[in-house]
Amino acid sequence: AARTAGELARARAELATAIARWKSLPSRQRASDRSGAEARYLQGELEPVPAAAVAILDDVAAFGDAEWTIAASYRAGAVLEASQRERAIAAYRAAYDRGLATSRFTTEMLAAHAALVRLGELPAEHEARDASAASAPEPRLVESVQTH
Repeated sequence: AARTAGELARARAELATAIARWKSLPSRQRASDRSGAEARYLQGELEPVPAAAVAILDDVAAFGDAEWTIAASYRAGAVLEASQRERAIAAYRAAYDRGLATSRFTTEMLAAHAALVRLGELPAEHEARDASAASAPEPRLVESVQTH
């Protein structure tokens, strides 16, 4: 959907306000508030210049939210893939590794895995086994059942 210059300006201003509001929160509250990371990610999405978009997306990690960091790393990889293959691979790898490390198997983490497979950086079957093993809970043994 095409946006007018006025709509883009308003969106950018609202995102900047959201980030400023997040930064003004006490550090304990910032740790559980995802709004700053989301706003910074959206700033990257709105940026038309690829290098600037990647710089903004790289900054999302500073907000401390794992899921938005995974999304931003994946998006940076997608932006970079056409012109800077090695940097794209590094961004996809960051998204994938962060997902594994935090057990957050988001759409973007899985898309980063697919991109790494497509680019020949991962064998498809190996990493898929690692992800399913990391997410499978250990079964509990029931030793007795009490009825009332």
